[in-house]
Amino acid sequence: MSSSASGAPLSRRKKRFVDLFAESGQAVASVEKAGYSPRRSAEIAKEFLKDPAIIAAVEQRTRLASITRPEALMRLTQIGRSSMQSFLEVVTTPTGEQVRINLTTEEAQENLHLIKSVTQQRYTMQTADGPVEVVETGIELHCAMTAIDYILRLLGEYPAQKVDYTTNGQSINTILDLGRVAQQLGIADQDVARFVMAVNAAVQTLPSESSPDTPETTAPAAAAA
Repeated sequence: MSSSASGAPLSRRKKRFVDLFAESGQAVASVEKAGYSPRRSAEIAKEFLKDPAIIAAVEQRTRLASITRPEALMRLTQIGRSSMQSFLEVVTTPTGEQVRINLTTEEAQENLHLIKSVTQQRYTMQTADGPVEVVETGIELHCAMTAIDYILRLLGEYPAQKVDYTTNGQSINTILDLGRVAQQLGIADQDVARFVMAVNAAVQTLPSESSPDTPETTAPAAAAA
C-alpha cells in the first residue's frame, strides 16, 4: 500500500482511521474499525503510521480535540460554582418530606460531569411488613476549592514565590552563611575568602533601602574629648 500523495485528500476509510486513532491511540484496532481487513490490520497500521499525510491529519485532529485554555477555565468555573442542588429533590412520603438524590432530571443530566464518584450501599431493614431491601446512594462532587485554586493560578493571581535554593531559604548576610554557600557550590577552601569578598563587594554596590518596619538609626556622635 503506497503512501498518500502529497496534498491529495484522504479516502473515507483513511479519514475514519484518523478519527478513531486520534481518540484511542490504538492503531491496529482503528484500522479494523475503519473497515480494513483484520488479517492485514497490523501491516496496514504500520504503513499508516509512516504516511506523512495521515500523520499530519492525526496531529490536526488531535489539536482540534484538545481542550483549550478558555474551555479549561469554563469547566473549572462550573466545578467551582457547583452544588448538590442539581442532583437533589424533595419528595413527600408517609412520614413527611425527604430529600433524595435524583440523577435522571434534565438539570442533573446536564451536570453529570461535576460528579467525581457515585457510591451505593445495600442493606436489609426489618419492618412490620417484613424485611425490606434499602439502597442508599451517595455522590461526591469534584472539589470546588481546588477548581478555584486552579483558576487563580491560570489567571496569575498568586504572587510569584522566590526561594533561594543555594542557602535552603536562609539569609546570606553573615560570613558564616557565605562560607556554607561556598561549600554547597563546591568552591575550594582556599577560594572561600575571595568568594566572600566578592559577594560583600557586590552587596556594597546595591542601593540601600530603608525598611518601613525598621526605624532609621544614626551613628552616635563622637565623644567629647
